[in-house]
Amino acid sequence: MIEVDGEYHDTPEQQQDDLMRTQSINNRGYSVIRFSNNDIQTNLSEVIETIKKNLFNE
Repeated sequence: MIEVDGEYHDTPEQQQDDLMRTQSINNRGYSVIRFSNNDIQTNLSEVIETIKKNLFNE
């Protein structure tokens, strides 16, 4: 699962919610890759490479 997080993910409450959701997803055998909006806007090529590495276990 790929998730793009905005600024509201910086709050302690949202971070706790994200952690609980991530653990639930991991317990089902999936993984979560998180990127910030800023990552997408300023480092898209790096984001794409990270996704490729995770997809192909490089």
